[in-house]
Amino acid sequence: MFKISATDIIHKKIEGLQLGLLYGESFSVQKKTPDFDTALAELVKFLKQKFETQRPAEDVVVSHVRRMYRRIGWEPTRYRPSSEALVR
Repeated sequence: MFKISATDIIHKKIEGLQLGLLYGESFSVQKKTPDFDTALAELVKFLKQKFETQRPAEDVVVSHVRRMYRRIGWEPTRYRPSSEALVR
């Protein structure tokens, strides 16, 4: 069992912060399959359509991450969240 915690100062700056961990074992790496290519193409199509009329910063998830960055003193335009960078 893993335990993740943050200092009190982080909890004060980011009220309601919840941390999590994804753990996996007994998996293998395989060559990509046609199913993967299809799923990736669908994701790319979805994201292009979504952000055709909306800036990434207007997305609910991206805006929450940007707000969290500001609360801890990081400028999100300088240290861009990876989720936003991938969309851009």
